[in-house]
Amino acid sequence: MAGERYAKLTMRTSWSLNAQRRGEQTEEVRFRLNGQWVSYRRGGGSNEFVAPNPTTNNGAYTPDYMLDGVNNLLALVRRTILQRGLAYLVSPARYVGDIMGDSGSLQPQVEFDITAQVYDQAYDLDFFVLRDTYQPKAWEVYGNLWTIKPVYVTAQVTDAVIYNSATGSITLVPSNGNYGLYSYLWADPGAPTTATRTNLVGPASYTCVVRDYSGAETSITVQVGSDPRLDVAVQKIANDVTLITTGGVGPYTYLWSDGNTSDVRPGMAGGTYTCLVTDSHGATVTVTVTIDLYNKFYFSRNPVVLELAANNLATKPNLRFLCEVWLETSYLSGVFVNIAGELVQPADVDGRTTFDVSTLLDAYVQPDWPDHGQASVQLASQCFKRFYLQHSEQWDGSPAPTYTVRETHYLVYGGLDFDEYATQSYFAFLRPTVRPFLTWEPVQKEVFTDQPEFLYYHHDSLTDKTFEVLVTFTDSAGATTSAVLYAATGVQCFEVWRLGVGLRQLRAALGPAVPADVVAWSVTLRSSATGADLSETRYYQLSEELPADRRYFLYANSVAGINTLACVGKTKREITFSNLVVQRSLQPKYDPARGDAYATNVAGVPTITANTGYLTPAQMEALQDFLLSEEIRYYDTDRYRAGTLVPADTLLVQDDDTALMSVDVAFLLPTMRRYTPTLPR
Repeated sequence: MAGERYAKLTMRTSWSLNAQRRGEQTEEVRFRLNGQWVSYRRGGGSNEFVAPNPTTNNGAYTPDYMLDGVNNLLALVRRTILQRGLAYLVSPARYVGDIMGDSGSLQPQVEFDITAQVYDQAYDLDFFVLRDTYQPKAWEVYGNLWTIKPVYVTAQVTDAVIYNSATGSITLVPSNGNYGLYSYLWADPGAPTTATRTNLVGPASYTCVVRDYSGAETSITVQVGSDPRLDVAVQKIANDVTLITTGGVGPYTYLWSDGNTSDVRPGMAGGTYTCLVTDSHGATVTVTVTIDLYNKFYFSRNPVVLELAANNLATKPNLRFLCEVWLETSYLSGVFVNIAGELVQPADVDGRTTFDVSTLLDAYVQPDWPDHGQASVQLASQCFKRFYLQHSEQWDGSPAPTYTVRETHYLVYGGLDFDEYATQSYFAFLRPTVRPFLTWEPVQKEVFTDQPEFLYYHHDSLTDKTFEVLVTFTDSAGATTSAVLYAATGVQCFEVWRLGVGLRQLRAALGPAVPADVVAWSVTLRSSATGADLSETRYYQLSEELPADRRYFLYANSVAGINTLACVGKTKREITFSNLVVQRSLQPKYDPARGDAYATNVAGVPTITANTGYLTPAQMEALQDFLLSEEIRYYDTDRYRAGTLVPADTLLVQDDDTALMSVDVAFLLPTMRRYTPTLPR
């Protein structure tokens, strides 16, 4: 509030007292307090104020004399205020200088204030003096401010019915002004100058300065509310769509472009759909849903991008895009976690930006290693995850961001190389036509009876929810038999499954269904419902030999699978020792049995050096996947042994002059700092 004030009377007096003495009742002053006149006489009798006789400076009227006299008067005024319970404050008298008196001499001048303590016009002050006609005028009303009361304002508000609709109104009700004549100045441009406003958008704040004709004014800010904003998020998992509606006022209705009226749409056919969502007050939101029956997945080592573009750039100053990355840490739990907070990127001059979140997501997937000796079919849940990206726009002055699309995708460990990722032929040609397993090994492979082998199957169908792992065996007479290794139901698109398909593993899983004299077998996945093939066919030929020097290395390939490299050449195992020797300080009476030096640190680095044996050109080509693998394990009789390849600047994998068909592999095992033999498990 501003401009209001209390009533205040400021008096000055110089008292021409040449003929005035104590006891002479020559003057009467009157104050109007709370509408009533109160009189005080100078004299010395009862209820009269006293002007003391001058006793110093040869009888001159000094400032102290004047102050004493006026303060005697003010003491009577304060007593009246106290007795009547009035809200006034009376200041002490104060000396303000000298003026020339009627007699031609300097006279001291004294001043005091009486101030009201309430905003009430009844408390306006006034002054009057009655004096002997022979007495010159000695009192002056130096200032008299009358009350200006503060302005109070209340607001009658009608909220907008629908969020951001112009259906709200405000009526201001002012009071307490001196005159009751008010003006209205609203802060928003183009606003009327009236107490009542209609067609107001809510939610929003409106500010108005209300001024009384007296000059007092106050500012009031009024909030026009509304229903909560109606927001609709599209949760899409493959071709299953759920609309998540919040805000507005329920219940909600849904009208799809194909006539459907549900908020849950499982198994939608491919295409683009719109849905009009309406709340009970008539607020509407239209969402667009596009169903891509392929619903591309992402490799974690390739870009995972979200490309965004905005329209109406002229209305969006300092446009920026917001993105959140939500990951399902436990598969099929339905619980997604925001793993990166809110990512913000500015729009370029065309209103576009691209988020690449591959680095964030890659940390949450890893190769899914089978248990040692696994003979079953299992979900490889470590090498894939579900995630979704939700995004919105924000600009200066925009409302809070709304995330409207939650399209769930699958992330699979690994990635394609520079050239193949650029061409996208893996997605455009290889997967739809070949339906490959997650491996780059040749389709035909020669293996040994105890060689562990694994195929990783990436389910690539929105319509087939089942599969069977069909194994076809060929015996020494050329006869074939088939068996179902595993049958799965409720399979989701882009799940990764791990199949144990080595001969020893198949015998453990299928028992007598595997011919005793098997020489070859093939593995294919097919739909349990339609019998159609869902994968390529992999062929395994049993080696006629069983070399004594065979060693197996399992490694994570570049596309989420685990492959086996069999080395059948001569194998060496070496340990490279290192120690740190410190010279003893030979003190008197040293123990010669301890020697003159000791080792503070002894370590050994075991290395297995093996030769792959003969490899076909296709196998030599695929060997590069092994050389670039970040995770390799030596397959011992009862456990895996972790390690890495010996760092080397070069490794010869092709030589046309010598027709190179084998490679030496040097594999570093973990450093030994103490010895323990291999214990039984």
